[in-house]
Amino acid sequence: KDKIALWWNSPKETPPDQPRHKLSVPAHKYVAWPSTARLNTEQWSKIVDQARETERSLGGNNPYDVRDDYYKEYLAPLYSPARNEFADLDPMSREELGDLSRVMALLQKRKVKAYFVIQPFNPKLILDVERFDPVAAAIMGMCERYKMGCLDMYSMPFEPGMVRDDMHLAELGWALANQGIAEFFSR
Repeated sequence: KDKIALWWNSPKETPPDQPRHKLSVPAHKYVAWPSTARLNTEQWSKIVDQARETERSLGGNNPYDVRDDYYKEYLAPLYSPARNEFADLDPMSREELGDLSRVMALLQKRKVKAYFVIQPFNPKLILDVERFDPVAAAIMGMCERYKMGCLDMYSMPFEPGMVRDDMHLAELGWALANQGIAEFFSR
């Protein structure tokens, strides 16, 4: 039989969406997403409070405001886990800043509405976070120059639950970032 003819003449009905694992969420065109990203202040406050509570349960038993499993596996065995992140190199001299500027220029040229999030560092683990201030200011300046949206989480007061380790967002951090993203794209 001619397989191409069978394929061509078969009904063009999409197969039912079947996730590969019972815990997985398929993120593609067959998933029904909420019709709007607009939530009121009370709803966002509830989401942020839930994130705070979740992080308290996951990371409230160590002195570094990180997740407890991360602390036990990576930090507890170390004598002094806090360190200077930028001791060897001035963060403003990194070539990634130039790359980011070129990406933003390309996005502006293509008329892409983009949103950038400047993630915070955990000041209990990275001792020289103030050396990153000029980088955060430069990124904010690029966002203004290229008319991109930007959430500067770096300048927010640090709270336990914002990051799960030294710099990767945790539940609270993601709740705040999601709020910024949703509000930016639902204007």
